[in-house]
Amino acid sequence: MSITIIIFIIIIGLLLLLIDVFFLPGTFVVGIIGGGLMVYGIYKMFQYHGNLAGGLTLVLTGVTAVGVTVWGFKTASKNKDIVIQSSIDSKVNTVNRDNIAVGDKGKTISVLRPNGKALFGKHKFEVYSQGDYIEIDTEVEVIKIAEGKVYIKQINITT
Repeated sequence: MSITIIIFIIIIGLLLLLIDVFFLPGTFVVGIIGGGLMVYGIYKMFQYHGNLAGGLTLVLTGVTAVGVTVWGFKTASKNKDIVIQSSIDSKVNTVNRDNIAVGDKGKTISVLRPNGKALFGKHKFEVYSQGDYIEIDTEVEVIKIAEGKVYIKQINITT
């Protein structure tokens, strides 16, 4: 096998690996094929052209693969179309205590198994029962607010 064909195989493998990393992340199939082609090219260089040519090919392929990958990541990080430039500053499970307090009464707007949604005034909240199954449109009362969670109990209406 000629050196030109072996180098061509390695270049195709490197391109497939880069396509997998930058354009098809998470699929791995193209990257595995690319890696396999690079290993095959290096193996053939050892087989047909000896240890010196094989060793040089191994080192040059490794250095090229790492160098092109680092260059690709640096280039991609500067491209505003590829990299998300915004940051998330919102918080999960925050309860505005101005809108709800212990003792407030409201109505479930979903089934609680044991959590769901309830309406208190004009505000919807994710609420948690104490393990009870509570039907939709049931009157509930806030019994505790802790760690961003609103705990409720069903109001027993006696007639």
